[in-house]
Amino acid sequence: MEDSEERIGIRLHKRLEKEKRFLLILDDVWDAIDLDVLGVPRPEVHVGSKIILTSRSLDVCREMLTDINIEVNALNGEEAWELFYQHAGQVVEAENIKPFAEAVAKECGGLPLAITVVGASMRGKSMVALWKDALNALQRSVPLIKGIEDKVFNTLKWSYDSLQDEHIKSCFLFCCLYPEDSTIDVCELVRYWFSEGLLDECLNYEELENRGIAIVQSLRDSCLLEQGMLPNTVKLHDVVRDVCIWMVCSSQNEYRSLVRSGIGLTWISELDFLSSLKRVSFMNNKIESLPDCTMKCPEASTLLLSGNRNLETIPGSFLQGFQSLRILDLSGSKVKCLPSSLVKLGDLRALLLHHCVSLTEIPPLEGLRLSNLEFLNLVDTAYKWGARGDSVGGQTPFEEVMCLKKLFALYVHMDSIPCLTSNDINCSRRIKRFKLFIGEGARMRDSVADYDDNCVILSRLSLSQEWIGWLLYNAASLQICFCGGLDQMFEKLAINSTNLGCFAGLRSLNISYSHSTLKPTPGGCIATVDLVPNLEEIYLHSLSKLESISDFGDFLGLRFSRLRIIDIFSCPQLKHLFSVEGTGRTLVKLEEIRIESCEMLKELFEYPKSGQHLDTGLVAPNLQVLKLKNLPSLETLCRRNESWQHMQQLELLNCNLLRKLPLTTQNEDSIKEVRGQQEWWNRLEWDNEDMKRRVQNHFIAIDRFGQVMEKADSII
Repeated sequence: MEDSEERIGIRLHKRLEKEKRFLLILDDVWDAIDLDVLGVPRPEVHVGSKIILTSRSLDVCREMLTDINIEVNALNGEEAWELFYQHAGQVVEAENIKPFAEAVAKECGGLPLAITVVGASMRGKSMVALWKDALNALQRSVPLIKGIEDKVFNTLKWSYDSLQDEHIKSCFLFCCLYPEDSTIDVCELVRYWFSEGLLDECLNYEELENRGIAIVQSLRDSCLLEQGMLPNTVKLHDVVRDVCIWMVCSSQNEYRSLVRSGIGLTWISELDFLSSLKRVSFMNNKIESLPDCTMKCPEASTLLLSGNRNLETIPGSFLQGFQSLRILDLSGSKVKCLPSSLVKLGDLRALLLHHCVSLTEIPPLEGLRLSNLEFLNLVDTAYKWGARGDSVGGQTPFEEVMCLKKLFALYVHMDSIPCLTSNDINCSRRIKRFKLFIGEGARMRDSVADYDDNCVILSRLSLSQEWIGWLLYNAASLQICFCGGLDQMFEKLAINSTNLGCFAGLRSLNISYSHSTLKPTPGGCIATVDLVPNLEEIYLHSLSKLESISDFGDFLGLRFSRLRIIDIFSCPQLKHLFSVEGTGRTLVKLEEIRIESCEMLKELFEYPKSGQHLDTGLVAPNLQVLKLKNLPSLETLCRRNESWQHMQQLELLNCNLLRKLPLTTQNEDSIKEVRGQQEWWNRLEWDNEDMKRRVQNHFIAIDRFGQVMEKADSII
């Protein structure tokens, strides 16, 4: 103990140098260790050495330049039960004990530390009441079981304490408001954080989103959040959530919270509400009514009542005690109207009412003091927007939304496209995040799942006289379904293209169920600029008169320079995708083509007639996936001397006239899979038998429904 760090390091270094090989294990590392100061020879110098470290922080691993990172997952159900049985003993096999013992073990969430501590504390206890009490304590995140607080909760709390930034700590504590085992959408979580004022308000919204995502990643690196079941989601481990709730229920915690989410409550007691509460969550319960009295929660910033499907009314007095409320979430309830006491919530930033299918009335926006409102979500409600000048009770003219100066996230459904003034249109550009469902039956379609925000969905409307330009200024996705008058609408956009400019944010376009030609009339106007220069995905489904994407592209001046995906279904008049003109049209970014049920399609690309000049460049040089189904007239895919060098996957079903595949020695190494019917494969023509044999290794036989056929040698 009297030696200095330097002398200890020198002694250790000399000792380890004598070993040909050694394994050094550094357990429970919370801060990066300087191996040079410690006296450990570097693995790259001392070839026979290995160093293993365990840590709950991925940042520590990064700082120590680890070569391989292995995430240790929680135990599965069988492993967890076996470990629990070892520590709890044979008492868990008793018929009257086992159901409760299994439930207690499950509450430990596969975490070995929790399993061993809880199991040992219950060892030999044969009274059912004791097991019921232990289960109740674990479900309420109360550390009543002996050893839980000291050995489990305080140990896991170290991960929280090691977070350097107080803002990150407060963001993490918000996560326990969700019910147990919830899949938490990252975008929703970040918006909650922003509305609570936990992120730097000096940043613009894109910077705020990036900052929020960085915080989520930091919490994941510290093992406080886990990857959720779906992309862009996270979850809390059950025991980590218990620790989080344990912390926020403390009277000393800055973000003292009342967490009663997902536990089957049917009513709320006014005694639960304390004046010191900052956050309140009753998410995903069965609450039927709220106390008809003033809740004295003057410091509360968040009130989450979403997912209470039986909740029909909000008493006017209930909200009066939440003077500082920033977030009010009633989504997924049966609330029919909002009380006038909402007027007094001057600090409200987020009002979330989506999937309130019975909601028909809200106080007029012009009467609120909602000057700070930033998020408004009214999607999938029965609320009807009025028109300017209407005085229908309970209805608000959509134009009044523009009076909310701080509003930048809007999610609404409207029966028709509002007729906005030029001033209103200028104000609408302030809204940076939105989903606008306009028309009967408008809904989100699967094809734009990657573009959750900034969607415009138009359904069952006549668009011949409508101006949709203002809807597209900040849009990332446009869906048009069962709408008439598309040719006139696009011509109006083309006429105004010089003054209008382009819609640079639009990346996905989906048009379905239309009898429009989607091409200019003879002598009609075409766009003078590329109206959608950054288009990445185009979906054209059930268009009875579409003949070519080129015609549609020429209509809107589209150059398709960034197009990645083409998806076409049931377009009976389609003759080809693109016409390759004399100068050559190169779709340099195109990666995937999917076409199905287009009876007249003979070729993918229409090439110039013989004698005309043609650029030698490939039409789609980076094509990787080609899926073609039910194309009875298709004869050729590309020119004879053309091949797609990056092709990875081919799937052709019921394309019986196609005899030649674009496979050569140039792309045989990239191809990974060819799917088709065996009869079709047998009829294919090849330049040589060697090529056929090599591609045969990647062939997968499918039936007429696209299902993989069993190989003959696997059938007994």
